[in-house]
Amino acid sequence: MTSDKRKRKRVNVGFPVRVSGVGTDGRPFEELSHTINVSSAGVKFPSKIAYRTNDLVTVTLPLPKDMRPVPSFDYTYSSRGVVARVDSAPGHPDKSNVVVKFVR
Repeated sequence: MTSDKRKRKRVNVGFPVRVSGVGTDGRPFEELSHTINVSSAGVKFPSKIAYRTNDLVTVTLPLPKDMRPVPSFDYTYSSRGVVARVDSAPGHPDKSNVVVKFVR
């Protein structure tokens, strides 16, 4: 039996996601992608951008009410986040899977 140490339920769903921040060259960037999974604590998405652990980003995505940490009339959720992990994307050598933890 395995134990899952996650504090929040993760849902495998493909929502559109907008990610923005400042690149390693010091210039602002913005990309559109889709989620691989989401929770109230963070999001995972594929990217061609070379993110690094601890990069600060802003993530904006539509989120169902039952997944929002705080009820809102706005159907989009925008949060600052920190890149927690960057993994290779199986079958996509030009992409990485990026895990962002929301910062509250």
